[in-house]
Amino acid sequence: MAPRRGRGRRARCPRAHRSLPWQTDTCIGDWHYARGIFESHQYKPAATVIQRLCDIVSKNGNLLLSVPMRGDGTIDADERRILEDIAAWMARNGEAIYATRPWRTFGEGPTKVGGGMFGEGNAQPFTAQDIRFTTQGGALYAIALGWPRDGVMRIQTLAKDSAVAPGAIDSVHAVGSGDSLAFMRTRRGLEVKLPEGLAGAPAVAIRIRGAAV
Repeated sequence: MAPRRGRGRRARCPRAHRSLPWQTDTCIGDWHYARGIFESHQYKPAATVIQRLCDIVSKNGNLLLSVPMRGDGTIDADERRILEDIAAWMARNGEAIYATRPWRTFGEGPTKVGGGMFGEGNAQPFTAQDIRFTTQGGALYAIALGWPRDGVMRIQTLAKDSAVAPGAIDSVHAVGSGDSLAFMRTRRGLEVKLPEGLAGAPAVAIRIRGAAV
C-alpha cells in the first residue's frame, strides 16, 4: 500500500530500520476466496492492516495487501467495508505514509514484531504505547498504534535532552487538521493532548516540527 522508497540512511540507534527498501505482504483472509470466512465474519479487520502498515513503513518497507475475490471477480460486503475503512484512514493520514522516509529510529513500545518467516496468527496486538516514526519535508510524523486511554500520546524517544532528538520542538499538529495541539516536553518524554474527535482511531498520526526532527 505504501509507495516504494529508495535507499535509506544508515541507522544511528539500536531500534533501526533496514537500510535497503523491502516489501512484505499480507491477506485479509485466505490467499484464495473462502466463503466460510465471509459467513463467519473472520476477515482481518482494517485496524490490524493499518497498524501493520505503519509499522512496516517506519522500517523502510512496503506492504502489499491481498484481497481475495469471488469467482466472478467481485469482493463481498465485509471486504468492501474493510477497504473503505482503510481508505478513510488513509484519506486523513496518508501524509504520514506516502512518500515518507524512515527516521533515525523506527519507533518505540512494548510490542515485539518478529522478522523473517513468521506466522501472523502468533503476532501480539499493538498498543497505544507502540509509536512509529516517519519523516518528510522537514516534519517528523509520530503514529500511535492505538488510542491512549487518557487521550495523551507519550513519546519517550522525544524526551527533553534526548540523544536521538536533542533539538527544540516548535509545534505539534494532528495530521489532517490545521489545529495546533498542546504538548509538554519533560525528561520522561513528549506528551501530546490528542483531539477528542480521533478517539478510538486504530492509529493516530501527529506532525512535529522543530530542530529536534
